[in-house]
Amino acid sequence: MEIKQKRFSNSSLFQFLNEDLKFTGKDQSGTYTFSVKYGSIPANTSELIERNVWFRNAGILWALIGSLQIGLHYRDFGGFGGGFWFLVGLICLGIYGVAKTKYTVFNTDKGRIYVVKNKDHDHIISEISSRRKEQLFSWYGELDFSNDPNAELDKFRWLMSEGVIGEVEYTRVVEKLKSYHQNQELQNTQSHNETLN
Repeated sequence: MEIKQKRFSNSSLFQFLNEDLKFTGKDQSGTYTFSVKYGSIPANTSELIERNVWFRNAGILWALIGSLQIGLHYRDFGGFGGGFWFLVGLICLGIYGVAKTKYTVFNTDKGRIYVVKNKDHDHIISEISSRRKEQLFSWYGELDFSNDPNAELDKFRWLMSEGVIGEVEYTRVVEKLKSYHQNQELQNTQSHNETLN
């Protein structure tokens, strides 16, 4: 599955592969591509608001030129006039203030993933989240009875904190571990008693 987002000169391509998300970003600095395992994408995100600095710079420049023209007109003719460039500057500054792009950002070890807040935003976030949880569960969701019980509980507590499992699943794991280790102790005790007899 592929989803492409475009905003002004920036674009993002999300390719949802079986094990990896392949992300291609394009901005003023160039194009970059990287692949990252879904399970390596953090649950926490940040927000970025991007504005077109060209409108800000042009707006300031033209507003200054326009101010200078107004001042010279007032000095030479005794009235206000020649404010065309000042008005253009104000329009550019207004566009700079209004025309902004919001992103949800995932900071991964391979690079930053930018998701534009448009009509596809929620679908992309949901797809990343569900595939991330699925992959984390496939990596760590199996109960290892041979492992230290406290380490296993820590692992499943972490899975719960990551939203991979809920409290009901965690409670089931606790009960299974308790039951298994109680049975092991009982078997060990019976085996010990048989040895003594």
